[in-house]
Amino acid sequence: MIGSQTNNAANLPDAGALTVPSADAVTNTDWGDVIGNKTDTTAGDSIVAMVKSLGGSGESHTPLFTGSIWYVDAAAADDTGSGGSPEEAKKTLLAGIALMSAGDALTVKAGDYDENGLALALDALELWCEIGVTIANTEPGTVLTVSGASCLAQGVRTAQAGQIGIHVTGARCKLECCRAAGGPTIGFDLDGGSVTLKDCYVGQATITGYDSGANGAKLTDCHSVGPDNSTRGFYVSAGLRGQFIGCTSVNNGTAGFETAAGANLHLFKDCVSGGGDGDRVDSGVDNFWPGFVDRTRRERHEHIYPTAMGEGVASDPVTVSNAVTDDSGAGPWGDKNYWGDTVRIIPPDILTTIWYSIGIYIHATTAADVQPWEIFFTNYHYEASRAAGNTWDYQETALTVADATAIEAGDKVWITGTGHLDGEICDVVSVVGSVVTIASETRKSADTGLKYDYTGAEKMYVVYRADNRILHFFTGDHSASSAREFARFVWSKSKGIEPDGGMIMRMANATDDVASSFDVRAIYED
Repeated sequence: MIGSQTNNAANLPDAGALTVPSADAVTNTDWGDVIGNKTDTTAGDSIVAMVKSLGGSGESHTPLFTGSIWYVDAAAADDTGSGGSPEEAKKTLLAGIALMSAGDALTVKAGDYDENGLALALDALELWCEIGVTIANTEPGTVLTVSGASCLAQGVRTAQAGQIGIHVTGARCKLECCRAAGGPTIGFDLDGGSVTLKDCYVGQATITGYDSGANGAKLTDCHSVGPDNSTRGFYVSAGLRGQFIGCTSVNNGTAGFETAAGANLHLFKDCVSGGGDGDRVDSGVDNFWPGFVDRTRRERHEHIYPTAMGEGVASDPVTVSNAVTDDSGAGPWGDKNYWGDTVRIIPPDILTTIWYSIGIYIHATTAADVQPWEIFFTNYHYEASRAAGNTWDYQETALTVADATAIEAGDKVWITGTGHLDGEICDVVSVVGSVVTIASETRKSADTGLKYDYTGAEKMYVVYRADNRILHFFTGDHSASSAREFARFVWSKSKGIEPDGGMIMRMANATDDVASSFDVRAIYED
């Protein structure tokens, strides 16, 4: 029973005569009218509270899309339909997009679409694709361009070999459940700021799965499956502060994940680089890799270089001394507290895949000296070759290079070339166009500029930059009471070196003005 009313159909008012007020205006007495008992307001109190708590004010709480919604269906006969309803759908995406104003949406029926010049060029456009939509572009050109800001694309699947799948240049765009398959050159080319991708997939890209080139990109649960050994899964070519969360790469042989120089402050959280991937390459600064899982490697192992052959082949350690020479013919000098000549411990281009520097063995050849040392590494991202112009000769300071973009004022560069492969370290004074002006480090000799004549294959490598931790180096100190004492120096954490990267070393004598030296082998893992 309700209130004091008995369960008696005769007591209920005629249903056709009932008038139910809106919940906002209703009172407990009104509900007494409804149930046929004006004197019992208890039931009215309960029902009013219940109806209002359920939002029964007569207003709808379902969010409505405020833009116009247009329709495309590949099964339509042609583009003569208005596009304003599924029954009047346009046949082509180009015709559907042409109807849109900023803030509109386009619903695309499952089917195959082969069209050139597709672009979401206005702000806040939305593209909603049913499962089964495939977009191709058999004419040369990107399959889909998103240049408007704050656009949304859902369920887009591109399938076109030899072209970019989706190119995003607009800021703050969002792509969800999109696919770039069929062998694109680049699956997703992201050049708009603060672009978001979620649950996207690239299949068989011939260059790169995802190329992120702007600030603030966020990729979550995105995946890249490569075709062979010459591709990259995720490549951060430029930009700052991106986030890559739960992303995976498989069979991208150049690198599953790679950051270029200048691509800094990115987060790679719980990402996985799987079978067939090349080693991770991180040429940026302050990128963070929590929970990163790399491809399966061999068990931990160590090699030494020069390698001990044991078959009558010369494999002696490399001698490093505090002696300084140059093309003046006046040296060598072995003065206290001056760096000696640089020496290649592992020459560039010897180890052609990524490798890890673990430490060094030092064998004393001179007793009772304190011998500070430095070890630098080369990186192919930070190198420049000599171009036409002045020769790189003794005492020259203005060096012309083919591409100076990797060099900055304040760098230390290692210069090498035919005639003096062990080269020398110089300071960069300025970079103007293709001309790098260098100065020799302070040394006992009064010479300035280069120490040697280089007669071919000249290169300079940046080996130190103050604000780039990739371009920092190891330092240490050694001494021995007698010749042939040895020490093993192992870094607290192995240092990853890019393919073809080299290792060079120099030492000083901090004890006296007598020539001093030791022999070195590098410890590394490949």
